Amino acid sequence: MSHAAARGLLEHIKEASESLRLPKERKEAKVHFIPKPGKALTIETHAAISFTFCVAKVMERMVLQRLLKHLEETDQMLETMYGFKQHLSTQDMMIQLHGLVVKQAKKHAPCGILALDLKGAFDNVSHAKKV
Repeated sequence: MSHAAARGLLEHIKEASESLRLPKERKEAKVHFIPKPGKALTIETHAAISFTFCVAKVMERMVLQRLLKHLEETDQMLETMYGFKQHLSTQDMMIQLHGLVVKQAKKHAPCGILALDLKGAFDNVSHAKKV
């Protein structure tokens, strides 16, 4: 994406966040149906493509990158947060956890693990509760 295009999207994000609403043209999407290859031409065998959705995803990614950068620069990111931080994947956390379990086992010390799967938590919590 060009610098000018990114600046334009950032300005749009800023206006939307300040007014707490999106313009009408951003709420509506042009939907095109693309036939799935090798399938009979019926409505069920077409994939719906929404162009507004693509722009929204780009905007979402831009906001996320800036938010993560701010949290890291202000030292508000916990060391125990994995899965979305650069170079700290869920796999890295599992390797670290495995090391801790092995260390406790060698000492014959008890070890307990509590795992919470929060997949989709952001998408499934109402906007009002998040705000």
